[in-house]
Amino acid sequence: MELDTRGSVRYMDRLELYKTEKPYVSSIEPWNVPGAKSNNLSTTPTEVTIRNMRPVLKDFSIDCQGFQAATMSTAMQEADFYDPKLIEGMYYSECEAFLKQRFGAEKVCFFDNTLRRVDREDSDPFRQLQSIQSLTAAADVHVDQTPASAYRRIRNLFGTEMDKLLEGRFRILNIWRPLFTPLYDHPLALCDYRSTDPSDFIATDMPSPQWIGELYQVAQNPTHEWWFLPAMLDREVLIIKCFDSLAEKQNGSIAKCTPHCSFVWKDTPQGARPRESLEVRALIWSPL
Repeated sequence: MELDTRGSVRYMDRLELYKTEKPYVSSIEPWNVPGAKSNNLSTTPTEVTIRNMRPVLKDFSIDCQGFQAATMSTAMQEADFYDPKLIEGMYYSECEAFLKQRFGAEKVCFFDNTLRRVDREDSDPFRQLQSIQSLTAAADVHVDQTPASAYRRIRNLFGTEMDKLLEGRFRILNIWRPLFTPLYDHPLALCDYRSTDPSDFIATDMPSPQWIGELYQVAQNPTHEWWFLPAMLDREVLIIKCFDSLAEKQNGSIAKCTPHCSFVWKDTPQGARPRESLEVRALIWSPL
């Protein structure tokens, strides 16, 4: 297996438009506004080198590159991941124990889960469903939360406790796993935070019926260093940092977040099963 591959990722264009009109992508259909658009995004597929993490797995951490791989066993069977009650019960409990043990978290609050299926007819990667969110793979390079959105989420979950808890450390982490073994189709590409520039991150509104969110779309930069974990097993997870209050305060030595997206791997075996994956997002708190 080659250590490096080439793949296409979809970067946000640096349009003059965005100096006067904020980027947005809405899952609320503007039926009552003639000519209204659900988004104003302009993106360009760009071929990049994407390196294989496996030979150097121990070199990665969420505080250095912004992401890492880990082994996380689960009692969930493949079919169980299509049951929202089992995800929010059994699987959340497993993830909570994992996050407390691995990152010293004292509080863990889950606020979102997304099932992704590449064979979905609905090609909109942002569409929100009523129960479990079931979306296609996200090809746009993005970060799940901006700091402003993260602080709104903290306030929503913790209310008046927020100011006291901010004396500690809040992180928003995405635990991403395939639902079957091995996963070849549409693997996740992850960008080393240290290779980014602040100007690469473009705040984008994301209104939905459930939440007024804000994420980062990411613009192309030749300095970006991309990685992936080929042929993932169902006991493996990727831990992706979305936000870190300590990194925001220090503004330098700790990775703040991880740009990521799916891509088409050229070494995917013919007839490989289409990707099915689950990601859960958790807000974790630990004392300093």
